[in-house]
Amino acid sequence: MFRLMSSIQSLAGGIILVALLCSLLLAPQASARYYQLLQEGWERPVGTPFPWSTNGHMWGLFPNPPSLTNPRWDIERNAIYHSTGFPEDVTAVWCVGSNDQLIAGVDYYLPNVYTHLYWGPFSIAEAAQNEYGEAFGSFWIWAEMESNLNGTGDFFYLGVRSGGFNPNITAWDFLHMDDQGGNNMEWTQAMFNFDEVYTLNGDTISYIDQGIVDNLYISLIFDSDYNENDYFGVFIDDISMGYDDGMYDFDYRDYELFNPDNPDEEYEFLYVNLPVQLRTKFKSHGNLMSNEVDHLLYDGQNQVLSQITGQWQGGTVPISYEEAFPEIFTPQVEGELTFTIWLDGEMEQVESDENNNFETFTIPVYAENTPPAIEWINPPEGGIWNQDEVFDIIYYATNSPVEESARLSLYYDYDDEGFDGYPVTGGINLPITNTIDTLSWHIGALPDYDYYLYAKLEDDYYDPIYVYADGILEVESSSPVVVPEEFQITSVYPNPFNPTVEVTMDLPAPGDVRAVWYSVDGRQVDTQKLGKLSAGSQQFAWTPTNLPSGVYLLRLETPFGIGTQKVTYLK
Repeated sequence: MFRLMSSIQSLAGGIILVALLCSLLLAPQASARYYQLLQEGWERPVGTPFPWSTNGHMWGLFPNPPSLTNPRWDIERNAIYHSTGFPEDVTAVWCVGSNDQLIAGVDYYLPNVYTHLYWGPFSIAEAAQNEYGEAFGSFWIWAEMESNLNGTGDFFYLGVRSGGFNPNITAWDFLHMDDQGGNNMEWTQAMFNFDEVYTLNGDTISYIDQGIVDNLYISLIFDSDYNENDYFGVFIDDISMGYDDGMYDFDYRDYELFNPDNPDEEYEFLYVNLPVQLRTKFKSHGNLMSNEVDHLLYDGQNQVLSQITGQWQGGTVPISYEEAFPEIFTPQVEGELTFTIWLDGEMEQVESDENNNFETFTIPVYAENTPPAIEWINPPEGGIWNQDEVFDIIYYATNSPVEESARLSLYYDYDDEGFDGYPVTGGINLPITNTIDTLSWHIGALPDYDYYLYAKLEDDYYDPIYVYADGILEVESSSPVVVPEEFQITSVYPNPFNPTVEVTMDLPAPGDVRAVWYSVDGRQVDTQKLGKLSAGSQQFAWTPTNLPSGVYLLRLETPFGIGTQKVTYLK
């Protein structure tokens, strides 16, 4: 079914491949490479009671219930600091959010606040079972508080302990500490690792090395002193946490077909006589280099078509790879082709999961791909004189294979050079049907002139093709269109308007037109590229988006001059 451009290595019988597939599918599931314990962005529908459950465990609050003098962490949906762009979520938690008399970004936190937002229990036991295992996480923080560097001030901690929640600060160790007054009042990402845990006496310990791995809790802890200072406190968002079991794992993701002469040009299907290569996408997990392994590409008869040999570095955060199989092949007949990609096909690397290494897929093979073409029927060669309001453009456009998405766009021009004309109304991105088609074109607004029609033909495998019609469309209407002598804005209606204003202009000749809209303070609020417009009376509309009521200025830019007009928008 193929003509291979390099040698094909055969597999000694398909029985081996089938047996290996069955053994893997029936084997017990191995552990995953990375376990996500927590992913919380504080995103819930408005009105959802807080705190809530995440990944099967509840968030807890202390104090509970809160008081006006000792508030607690709560959801903040309108923190002004999100205008900085990080994080992307529109909500966060605030250390004094539950005091209804305080507004984030406007009011300051109170003195003598001590509040927890805690979550658990969870386990990181599997991270301690391998020398490369670790548990880690991150969160986004915005902080402004009184510095404690001089012995008095405020603290924020991400606390951790085993054995359940305890409100006493001395019961907690810390994954993160902030006593310097904040982080320049910007959203920053803080990383933490259970191999670097801080104690109250200043020591650093490893929970994993010491076996403190079960029945764990974490807590966001805010502690302000007795001084009432003008600070906003702490906002936390997008906290995530997980652990890595320390083993290596290839994780197959996807495949791509591509042009051997241009690897950036990807194919969706196969075509007869079209050379093609395959590449595989996968991820490598684990803080070590793999053994030398063979990634194999099989055909539908369990023969090895190609292989990639190498070693790949893994990471705590999975590392993504794209690798191309070296063989180039060319389908010879229409139909379907079946492939199997198998990472580490000969199982030279011990992995935490052997069941995520392969995929079998079937790709259709279509008839030989040819560029689209067009035969003009109307206007015919020799030209046509037309007095009607509607002119029927008749054409026969073809493309092979017929299953391929191909498009036709029709234009008219004042000459037959350069393909720089104007779109035919309703004639953009028409399907190519391999049949005779007709487009009825309303030409009543066209000035008397000799027009040249041309087509732009596109498909997924060739550059656009442009073809002029042999005939000329000679327009001579019974009520000729009067071409104005100069450019001007002739109407802005209605004014005031809501929600849309219609602008009418006179153009003495064809040309590119752009409308730029400004507020009264000189800010540019919108731009409309109207493109190439023909001579005569032309019209366009403007509908403001997310703009307040008020007076706006239109600047209409043409090759024949610039026009301005004030309009009033009333909501």
